[in-house]
Amino acid sequence: SGEDAGAARQLAARASRGHLQRMATLRAVAFDALETCLSLEPLRPKLMALGLKVSDLELWFSNALRDAMASESLGRFRPLKTFLQGSLEVLVRSRGGDAAPAKLQEVLALFAELPVHDDVAEAFQEIKELDLKIAIVTNGGAGSTRKAFERAGLLSQIDAIVSADSVRHFKPSKHVYRALTRKLEVAPRQLA
Repeated sequence: SGEDAGAARQLAARASRGHLQRMATLRAVAFDALETCLSLEPLRPKLMALGLKVSDLELWFSNALRDAMASESLGRFRPLKTFLQGSLEVLVRSRGGDAAPAKLQEVLALFAELPVHDDVAEAFQEIKELDLKIAIVTNGGAGSTRKAFERAGLLSQIDAIVSADSVRHFKPSKHVYRALTRKLEVAPRQLA
């Protein structure tokens, strides 16, 4: 009905004003490193060489994150690499592959060489044109994350990198985001 359409338009206008107000207070944008900015694709051929399926990259990574979150919920922090290694070993063995420690380490070593996705540079440029800070938040290590963005020539655009290792908590723990807002010197409502 006409009344419903009018009410919907009013609601949309209020929501739009709220969105614009939120955008006006925005001072920083945070990106996840693994998968969002950094491609895991170079890992796929190595996994297949261990006897895994094409689709096992996503299964392995999600299982490792699941285990990390479970550990987080119990208050027991271990670096993500611990969960990646354990999950990989279980998955390779379940598929009848060779789970020799040296072969697993070859796969894990590739995390230090992950490339940045092609569209990241453009996104960073657009954000910097808006005079906003850029942060990277990762469940992985800060060192390998920093090196990946340095290889891509993007490190100078990043104002902060916060890793689970430095905070000793995994995302989405509030401790990670508190550390991020402190490092960026912004209020939580100013961070997207």
